[in-house]
Amino acid sequence: MLTPSDIPLIHTPITAAQSENEQRKLKRRMRRFDVVPLILGAIGLIALTWQLGTLLNPFVLIVALYIILAPYRDYHAARTIMWTAGVLFAFWFFWTTSGVLIPFFIAAVIAYLFNPLVSLLEVRYKIARVWSSIGIVVVLMGILTLLGWLFIPVLIDQGGSFIAKFSNYITQHASQLDEKSLKHYLTNAGVPAHTADQLVTGQVAPHIKAMVAQIPGQMLRLIEGIPLFVERLLNLIIVPFAAVYLLKDWPKLGVLILDLFPQRTRSRRTETFTSIDHVLYGYIRGQLTMAAILGVLGGLAYWALGIPYFAVLGLIIGISDLIPIIGIIFSVVIVELVIFLTMELSIGVVLSGVAVIGALHLLEAYILGPKIVGEGIGIPPVVMILSLIIFGYFLGFLGLLIAVPTTGVLVMFLGEYRKSQLESDE
Repeated sequence: MLTPSDIPLIHTPITAAQSENEQRKLKRRMRRFDVVPLILGAIGLIALTWQLGTLLNPFVLIVALYIILAPYRDYHAARTIMWTAGVLFAFWFFWTTSGVLIPFFIAAVIAYLFNPLVSLLEVRYKIARVWSSIGIVVVLMGILTLLGWLFIPVLIDQGGSFIAKFSNYITQHASQLDEKSLKHYLTNAGVPAHTADQLVTGQVAPHIKAMVAQIPGQMLRLIEGIPLFVERLLNLIIVPFAAVYLLKDWPKLGVLILDLFPQRTRSRRTETFTSIDHVLYGYIRGQLTMAAILGVLGGLAYWALGIPYFAVLGLIIGISDLIPIIGIIFSVVIVELVIFLTMELSIGVVLSGVAVIGALHLLEAYILGPKIVGEGIGIPPVVMILSLIIFGYFLGFLGLLIAVPTTGVLVMFLGEYRKSQLESDE
């Protein structure tokens, strides 16, 4: 009879898979205890923020958040919170200091547009980046100085003349905005006298008085803003120097940004940034080129037609072309306003202003656009209109300028996400 001590022991070898499973279970058990201090720290930070609300600022909050989450940066949730907080802080910082950073933003755009040319000169002709950067910036500043010397006096003269004429028109017709004249106009249009009296006395007249009362304050604020405008104009001297340094070190900046990501995802991030660069570079270069061409052609067309302020109108057409859909409507309104205030009205004159803009945009859409901009950035028209409305509502004129390229990048990210999801499913 065998005793228990006589039963042979069977040793089952532990496989690598079983060892990994045991390690995963151990990590999960440890993370259960890590959640407790993480939650307590978050509650403490919220309570401290509530008590010291007015003393805190985003700098203090972002530092406190990173100190709390640094020990837990190995967790996906903690890394996600840190990245989200960093992006929001960067957006707040650049939005708050946008007035100071405008010269550097302009320099960054110049460096971004001319970096391919500097890289080509470096690779093909062995020209050092520092010398090609200096040469390109000097030539660009020289061209802009020459254009400014030729056209800025004309723009100032025509712009001042138009403002003076518009002000005289408003002054001459201001007497027609009194209550008696407005009631007379309404009754002649078929509105009953009692209704016209209530409409003018109760609604129109108070609004007119309020608008007139605000004019002195608006003029005072405009005058007070002149020193700030001059200061920012002087800050533009920084642009060429910043552009040279950015052009020279642009490849290093790209490597520095990629180094912020983990090594295992760096190749994927490189592909993403390459796709973003393809979308943004094509759009920005193409739109700036198209705006310059249409502005010059529009000014020449109005000069040939004898329409006053052709230089100002050409500038307005060029700037408006940077804003899809809305820009063409704005251009038509301004051109027709100039014709209405300065010329003898006729069907031919009125239609000529609209015909020029229509012809320019047909030229852009069917001839120049496909060659310069290419196929675009793949945004459906409905999505484009919606993005213009949303960005314009929240960010004003700046939002209208960045709406289309930003939406194009978001659409690209959506496509990349769908592609990664399909690959993971497969």
